[in-house]
Amino acid sequence: MLATVLGLSAAVDQVLSPAPVDAAVQAPQAVFAAHTADLAAQAHRLASTTGPTVASLGTILDRQSAALMPPSPSPATTMPQVSPSSGPLTLAQLLEAVRTSATALLDQARREPDGGLARLYTAAAEGRLEALRPLLPSGGATGPDLLTSGTAPLPASCASGTPSPAATDPAGPTTAGATAATGAAGGGPASSAATPATVSPQAVAATQAVLRAQRHLTYLYQVAEVRLERGARTDADGFEAAVRKGGSEAAAWVRAACATPSIPEAGYELPATFLKEPAAGLGAVEDELRNAALDLVAASEGDLRTWAMAQYFAAGTRARHWSPSAGAGPALPGFPEDMTPVPSGSPSAGQH
Repeated sequence: MLATVLGLSAAVDQVLSPAPVDAAVQAPQAVFAAHTADLAAQAHRLASTTGPTVASLGTILDRQSAALMPPSPSPATTMPQVSPSSGPLTLAQLLEAVRTSATALLDQARREPDGGLARLYTAAAEGRLEALRPLLPSGGATGPDLLTSGTAPLPASCASGTPSPAATDPAGPTTAGATAATGAAGGGPASSAATPATVSPQAVAATQAVLRAQRHLTYLYQVAEVRLERGARTDADGFEAAVRKGGSEAAAWVRAACATPSIPEAGYELPATFLKEPAAGLGAVEDELRNAALDLVAASEGDLRTWAMAQYFAAGTRARHWSPSAGAGPALPGFPEDMTPVPSGSPSAGQH
């Protein structure tokens, strides 16, 4: 049954489509909340015959629906739903519907004027994609896959309007024998030039935080590589290249805003447990980078936000590689589990 997930027919697409909604009176947030609740109900219905993994998906969708619900929804709002007349969804249909909903969340996050909502939508997309992972066949779509079409172009220089150099950040920390590897997949800017929107001081500060986290990770990868087993060492080498590339791109975004990248640390204190368990330590710091990137999603807009979203997903993927339990199970990765997001009070790109 699962093999049919990516090959659903047009009839299935019709089942999954929400009822027409008047965009003038329907906020996307309310649409997402209602549709997520519908998906959760479908998951709970299927859980009795499909097992606890689908039940976990339903629980995550329940939590996301509550987090997505506007503080004061309009009584006139018509909520979209999976049409009862179409009958219950099969497992394959449900999985495709959840994946499609993650795509919709990411598309809205890119253009959402409220930075807090953009942050919420991005985290919700990752949360449901991660809940889908054990249910999908190998090769199922991931966050970076869904973001590919929206990869941000290289930022323009603040002075000349020409593309900023994408060279490796020369000031980053290094250890003996470390290579300045670049070009690994990290979801960063492509090679085409573009004129970015005005970058706010908050966005510059958040980009600097991402840059600092990437430099920290680069250093830790260099330390860890000589302590990992051969297979893990190969993975670490590729990940270090991706993180270093991301640091170069972060520095380019800072320069494009006519700011100066922060001065690198000369070195970093290593936790006592890191040398004994470098993989777990790398997972924890990748998680810190993911959270910094999610903060940048909230503080930025346009191409910079798209780049931040890609960094968020890439860091989460690497964190789970090193520590499968890192961030496992949260409905909204990057939000404290005991906190209900309140987007209306969050930083908005339009308020900077």
